[in-house]
Amino acid sequence: IWRKLDGILDSQHKKLYAFMVLISFISAGLEILGISLLLHTVLSILKPDFILHNAFTSFVYNTLDIRDTRTFILIISSFLFIVYAIKNIILVQLNKLQVKYAFKITDDVSGAHYKSVSNKELLYFTNKKSSEVINELTITTLAFPEMILLSSVMLLSELFVILLVLGAILVYK
Repeated sequence: IWRKLDGILDSQHKKLYAFMVLISFISAGLEILGISLLLHTVLSILKPDFILHNAFTSFVYNTLDIRDTRTFILIISSFLFIVYAIKNIILVQLNKLQVKYAFKITDDVSGAHYKSVSNKELLYFTNKKSSEVINELTITTLAFPEMILLSSVMLLSELFVILLVLGAILVYK
């Protein structure tokens, strides 16, 4: 897949693709942040002694100078709601940007492919069925962004999440 992408994309498209991958890494980081905050909130609710034994919750508890666990749980739950709302707004915007770039690349690639097909000699069209030519043009236009561009970005993003989670497990013990 990577070799095919390298052959299809020019330098400007490769930069857009790299930016799409960067956006997916930022999205993955925001997802991990949200899951981490959710986990700390749930554990603080289920086991109030977790608050003082965990480095993150203990730091927040002492920094805000809170002496009541109910107040702390209310504050961290409110913070969780705010972070999730902001995170989801950011993620929607990042996903819209990714799709916009994917279809920009697809528009350029399919336009170039259409030009190359339309510049073929008549013999090319007599040796192929019209349905094959139509399928070739349609697949370039419709399948390329979903099956190749966005799927490969998603794969890289998921690998990044796995590395983040494994790294957090090693550091967090």
